[in-house]
Amino acid sequence: MRVIDLHCDTIWKISDSQIKSERIELIKNSLCVDQQKLIDGNFYAMCFAAFVPNKYENPFELCNYYFDVLFDRLKDCDKIAPIFKFEDFEKNRKQGKI
Repeated sequence: MRVIDLHCDTIWKISDSQIKSERIELIKNSLCVDQQKLIDGNFYAMCFAAFVPNKYENPFELCNYYFDVLFDRLKDCDKIAPIFKFEDFEKNRKQGKI
């Protein structure tokens, strides 16, 4: 059975680590989600969440930072590609990407 997960906090954890001058990769890491785990889990798609707690003065800026980190990490992943519209989902599926 193929899986679509609609909520994953991995990008928040990766971004938070970068703020602390550490670097966690999306392609391989010790977190719950990385490229190989998605492949092994037979995923169709993964929705990376961008949770921003109330304590931040400029939550929009932090959210944009999360997406900057996500797209930076996606550059190293050959089996994960973004989906902006249904056609992207179909294209990824045909190319064997998540």
